Amino acid sequence: MTTTLFEQAKQIESNCEDLQNEEAIGEQNQSLSHDYDLLEDKHTQWLEAHEQIQLFLKRKCLPDDPVSKDDLKKVKKHLTTVIEHFETDPTTLSQDKDLKKLTNGLNKLTETSRQAVNNAWEDWFKTKHPNPNARLLDTVETVLPEQQATVVAIRAHLAALENNIDTPPTDQSTWDTIEQHCHEATHKYTELVADFPEHVRDFCTRAADPDPQKGAPMACLTEEVKTWLQQHKLWDGLRIRLE
Repeated sequence: MTTTLFEQAKQIESNCEDLQNEEAIGEQNQSLSHDYDLLEDKHTQWLEAHEQIQLFLKRKCLPDDPVSKDDLKKVKKHLTTVIEHFETDPTTLSQDKDLKKLTNGLNKLTETSRQAVNNAWEDWFKTKHPNPNARLLDTVETVLPEQQATVVAIRAHLAALENNIDTPPTDQSTWDTIEQHCHEATHKYTELVADFPEHVRDFCTRAADPDPQKGAPMACLTEEVKTWLQQHKLWDGLRIRLE
């Protein structure tokens, strides 16, 4: 059967309309896929932050959950509305104001949690991180070569701690490892000064205490302590800080 030129033109027009419809559907699908990826990303970030909060609560580094119940209710409300809109007409999801409110709400939950965790971690680190005098370590390593291995071990633990100072742990195992480095650095430093006279050992140990409320008072730096350190060429390795 031979088609006329007019019929061929109508067929081409129909094919073009079909293609346009397919392109429109493809664009809608692409937009929906983008919205889904965005929501999944925000939700994942919030879950990770929430789990980290639970870890810090378990370790008693936070008094309570920093996320307010009102903010959680708002997020749940926006989520319910977005689901209802999607079920009614998924093609309008990209223009949905509640979708933007939902993503902003998830962002707020995440940022609130992260800020609380960062502050708590900074406080924990200040009270747990040992502070042996770096210049004293250098001097001991030079003057007392038999203590070199101990000094190297202390430095290795301190370096491991420095790598985590700005990165709050996300799981119990990592936290335990960091705490072990704190313990080992303190233990090794105690070994290092174990052969010092008691009054000198007391001064050096208290000076390395991570708790800023403790430390070594000036009363500990007696002439006897200073003389012993000078005699053993360790005095130049000390830097005294007054607070």
